[in-house]
Amino acid sequence: MEKLFLPVIVAADYEAFRGFMKDEIPATFDEWLRRHHKCVSYWRAERCVVDVDVNPDEFRRFCLAEARGHNANALCVFADRVGKAKP
Repeated sequence: MEKLFLPVIVAADYEAFRGFMKDEIPATFDEWLRRHHKCVSYWRAERCVVDVDVNPDEFRRFCLAEARGHNANALCVFADRVGKAKP
């Protein structure tokens, strides 16, 4: 089954992500977590879903290096790359 790497923002980092992704993620961590669980439930029937903890500083460096905006699509691409890089 194909793996799908999804970004996970931990509660302690949520405000940092909100600082540069304000329009891209919900106002509260709880709302983000609900949306994440809904996404996992949707994809789990078709793919092996793998949660990938994302770090705000690493994500910002990734966006700068790749000339990407700080948006949801970039966050998913970042999670995919981080997930695939892990053994």
